[in-house]
Parts: sequence; C-alpha cells; structure tokens
Amino acid sequence: AEENPALLAFYYYRSDEPQKALYYLERAAARAESLDASTHASELWRRALKAAKAIGDKEAIRRAEAALR
Repeated sequence: AEENPALLAFYYYRSDEPQKALYYLERAAARAESLDASTHASELWRRALKAAKAIGDKEAIRRAEAALR
C-alpha cells in the first residue's frame, strides 16, 4: 500500500481522516515531484495544504506553502 501513496491519499482525502490524508498527500506529492510530474505534484500539495489547515498543523502548512511557491 505504501508503494502507492497517491491512492491512499485520495482515499483518506475523501474520508474524515485529514491527518492520514496529509501523511499520504505529502508522500504522493514528493513522489510526483521526483518523477517530474509537477502539475500532479501541485494538485497534491494543494490538497495537503487544505488537510493541514483542517487539522491546524502549522508545520505542514509551511511545507505545503513552500512547495507551492
């Protein structure tokens, strides 16, 4: 399952578990960046930012905002 963080990110993003969504969204975004899939990575970082804001994780908010610059 960890081999496909984007799938888990999508699942948890749609559920009521923003903490798990954030965990997998950050991993999926980093993986997309490493594969030069910048459009996909940006969408994942936007979702990560939304999840981070939902749980009030200031450090994750900073990471997502930095990645979106």
